[in-house]
Amino acid sequence: MESIVLNRDNARYFFHDPSPITRLPVELLEAIFMLICDQDNDADTNVATASDIVAQVCHQWRRVALARSRLWRRIVVDHKTTLWMVEEWLRRSRAAPLLVKVVGSSAATDVLPIVRVISTHSNHIERFELSGYPLDKTVDILAEFQQPAPILESIYLQADVDVAEPPRTLAAARAACPFNGRMPALRHVTIVSIPLSLATFSGLTSLDLRDQASLSTAELLAVLSQSPNLESLLIGIVDCTWSDDTLYPTTTIELPNLRDLCLAGLQDEVLHTLAHIRFPRTTEVDLRLVGYSISSQDITRQCHSLQAITSGVHEVFLVYTESADNESYVVCMSSPDARLVVSWEWDIEHEDDAEDGQPSINFELMYLPAVKHVRIIGLAQSASISQAEWRRLLHLMPSLQSIEFAVSPEPYTRLEVLSPMLDALSQPIALPDKPEDHRLRCPCLKTVWLSNASWGLPDADMKRAFSAYVGTRSRYARVEHGFRVDFSTR
Repeated sequence: MESIVLNRDNARYFFHDPSPITRLPVELLEAIFMLICDQDNDADTNVATASDIVAQVCHQWRRVALARSRLWRRIVVDHKTTLWMVEEWLRRSRAAPLLVKVVGSSAATDVLPIVRVISTHSNHIERFELSGYPLDKTVDILAEFQQPAPILESIYLQADVDVAEPPRTLAAARAACPFNGRMPALRHVTIVSIPLSLATFSGLTSLDLRDQASLSTAELLAVLSQSPNLESLLIGIVDCTWSDDTLYPTTTIELPNLRDLCLAGLQDEVLHTLAHIRFPRTTEVDLRLVGYSISSQDITRQCHSLQAITSGVHEVFLVYTESADNESYVVCMSSPDARLVVSWEWDIEHEDDAEDGQPSINFELMYLPAVKHVRIIGLAQSASISQAEWRRLLHLMPSLQSIEFAVSPEPYTRLEVLSPMLDALSQPIALPDKPEDHRLRCPCLKTVWLSNASWGLPDADMKRAFSAYVGTRSRYARVEHGFRVDFSTR
């Protein structure tokens, strides 16, 4: 009986003394709710229901939630969303700036009645995302948004495009013009796989164009020239867009505020795009060049902004390996801080293994006159770097002083890895202005450092190989530095 009385007293205490959460100031409670409701969530749940959940905890929370229109500004439409839900969210959001996200799925139903209702609030949309639908459905949805969007700042459009899309669908996508092109506040644009015209975009700070199979270079240059404050540019090209008749030198577009640049696609397409823009040395650059160059021009000489960046690099990491599917070779050169990354990828089966080392791969894009140290952190498992490829790679680094192998030579022997490099370093090259005079590549080279423990100690064959190399170097009076092989591990 005593315990029952105690429990009753405890219950009376808790009922009359509210928990600390109920004593939170309304402003703090609202801030917490905003953090919950504004977080982006890609899981298979409707993010906007976070507001509903908050509003159902207790009467006080519901009063706070319903009184704050910004808690209802995130409108997420997926296969679970009903027209009633969207109408209720829009009513509760009142005039708050809207974050609209329309996501397709395999279970998607007819979404047009829902987006038609949302489109009537275009003047309140601050961010708009549409993804996961086939191209024809994407075009139909965009057609519903034809009213101006005066406060729209960001737009993300992605479609699941079939490689055999009918020309009629492609033409409709090309003609699509979301919000009738009236988006004066728009600053961030992302378009994935949709052949959408760029003519309506200007004044951007970020432009992300991925999986572009029919990119209009004229429209690209136009939107870049009309976006002088651009800070981020990402372009992924999967088809030929530039004409090989493009003339150089050409007028370039100044992008003085560019902080991030990522270009990926066919080798010539990346080079042509790079040659048409100028950006500061502080720009972080990531270039991914695929396939072989078929251009009759040396486009690398026109990439002046990249040359300004590479001329200031003093150390570089080198990876020569296979792609994840083992169908391509990948050469990647990067600065230690990864602010500069350039990679080339080409088919193993159709490798252009010429005497002068992959002539259709423009390694010359990464001319590195100031590099003193190269660290090799990846080697291919199916083939070692050939002497011809070593000649081309080492020619990019005339001031090189040390070469570090921070990776195991396996599955090859140590000599199979080192001999082609030493042969490339030992072969003299004629000076351009004095053909009768010769010099070695990397005349300042002092050290080859085998820092990975798997190299072990030198054996007789390795000593003979390095002795032969040193003997070759000694024939050239221009080489004044000593040379050593370092087997110490890190």
